[in-house]
Amino acid sequence: MKKKIFIICMLLFLGACGYSSIYSNNNPTNVLISKIIVKGDKKINRQLLTLLSIKEVSVSKESYVLNVSTIKKKRVAAKDKLGNATIFDLSLETTISMSRGNNINTKKFASNFSYNNQKNKFELSRQEAITLENLMENMAPKIILFIYSNK
Repeated sequence: MKKKIFIICMLLFLGACGYSSIYSNNNPTNVLISKIIVKGDKKINRQLLTLLSIKEVSVSKESYVLNVSTIKKKRVAAKDKLGNATIFDLSLETTISMSRGNNINTKKFASNFSYNNQKNKFELSRQEAITLENLMENMAPKIILFIYSNK
């Protein structure tokens, strides 16, 4: 009986404490971006900006210029006796730079994943695309935290 009362009390206290998710207050209107400059792979940058939900607004004093630079690297991590690739390593490096006036904040985000080679090259390219998408999805919350913590 005491356990049930304790659980009910905890639910009431936690429900009224004002808890909100870390990302709930991060809507695009909090940080004003007047210009987005992208370098690197256009497809990756487009997908990453879609995940971040960042849009350009008209120029104002309080707006930032956002520089996004991405580099995708695919390298052979291991080979078999014949010299054929058996394991690939896919890495994604993104550099985010926010500037307003003379104030510039820059941070580099990196993520990588290793996967096995496949005989079917269509499946291999599909696996690479899925892996790249997962790397971007894992990187997006970190980038969002960086952007909103520097406002």
